[in-house]
Amino acid sequence: MSYKFESYIDKIDDYYYENIYGDFLFLKKGALFIAELLPMVDLSKYPFDKEAIEAQIKNVKTNNDAVSYEQRTKELKKKAIANVTDFYKEGYFRIKEEIFDLILCLFVVNTDPHDESAVYYAAYHFRYLGVPEKLLIEKLEYYFGDIVHIEDKE
Repeated sequence: MSYKFESYIDKIDDYYYENIYGDFLFLKKGALFIAELLPMVDLSKYPFDKEAIEAQIKNVKTNNDAVSYEQRTKELKKKAIANVTDFYKEGYFRIKEEIFDLILCLFVVNTDPHDESAVYYAAYHFRYLGVPEKLLIEKLEYYFGDIVHIEDKE
């Protein structure tokens, strides 16, 4: 685990909560980060609704209205994880927690002020699931370069 990766994630998360908590454009930027990297994770053996996930990726890329984005995201989230919930209830399926959490990060419309951001969780889950750290750093710079390159005020 590199210092650069850790530093970027911490800066992004700290900046979000200190300066722009709840900002739609930041949440959208985080969802774009996740949507771009999600195809690198093999979801084929998990019971997610693939069409709902693809529809959410399209929603992330094309919908710039905060209200309709949130409504559509909530609808698609229910569809995307409906089968997972059934498998959990019936006890037939044990999904990797990281995969499930990563999918949930794609559907975030707001966050708890006492929790980490979706970008924070997604970056760590992607790394755990085998996405190269170098690529993660490149994408963090691409989407959050304005934040990660802010000089520390110490």
